[in-house]
This record gives sequence, structure tokens and C-alpha cells, in this order.
Amino acid sequence: MFKINFSMSCSIFISALTLLVTVSCKTQKSGNSKNPSQVIEGYIYELTGNQMPIKGKPTNRNKHGVKREVYFYKAASLQQTEGSIPLFDKVNTPLVMKTTSGKDGNYKASLPAGSYSVFVKENGKLFAAETDGPGTLNLVIVMPNTITRHDITITVNAAF
Repeated sequence: MFKINFSMSCSIFISALTLLVTVSCKTQKSGNSKNPSQVIEGYIYELTGNQMPIKGKPTNRNKHGVKREVYFYKAASLQQTEGSIPLFDKVNTPLVMKTTSGKDGNYKASLPAGSYSVFVKENGKLFAAETDGPGTLNLVIVMPNTITRHDITITVNAAF
């Protein structure tokens, strides 16, 4: 009869578990190593109406998904644009990609890893209302082999 002692069975179990975890982690992290993909996805919302708090009345949170063109430029600072927050006439960094959100506001794009400024076409201009500390507009950092989530709320028709 074949006899396995306890330490030998634990060693086999740990080796098998290590192999399983290693294979699983590599598959989740890199996917297909020949075609790595980075995806940015999110929603484009529009907030409209009076957002000022009024005593005894709830704040109007008329926020809904909207269909808009979404532009991905190489990261752009305020100095690299023409116009002013939140609506710009021109962005003076390379346009990397453009897509359109669905009627519900959902968008998705595959981009190379890197830093991008995301703009939304609004009334013929490019909307971006957020900056980081150094002044980069709507900054999104896309990491290799990851899905990056970035929602944008258009606020030009809202009063605060």
C-alpha cells in the first residue's frame, strides 16, 4: 500500500496552491500578454437647474446621463489651452482619441498607458471643470492592463 506522511502531503498541497495562485494572478493582471489592453470607461452626466440649498426644500439634483463626444488629449494644463474653465475653444496638446457616449452617458475607450486630459463637447466648446494641483485639466492616468473609471459631470447649466 502507498503511504504518504503528513509533511509530504502538506508540501504537495502548498506547491499546488502556490502554482494555482501564481497562474491565477498572472492571468488577472496581464490578460493576453501579446495584446495588453488599457480601458477607460465611465459616464457623462449633466447637472442642471438650481443647486443652491433652500431652507425647507431639498436641493434639486437634476443629474442625468447624456450623449456627448468625449475627447482624450495628452495631458493638458491650463496654459496649453485657449479659453477658460469650464469651456475651452482649443486644446494645444495632441488629440489621442475621440469617442461618443451612449444615450445613458456611458462611454468606453481603449488607450495606451499614459496621462490624459478628458474633455466633453458642450455647445461647440470643450468642457473640463477639474484640475489637479499643478493645473492639469480633467487628468486621468491610464495604467497598463487596467480598467480606469472616470465620470464627468457637465455643470454649465447648473446654478450654485
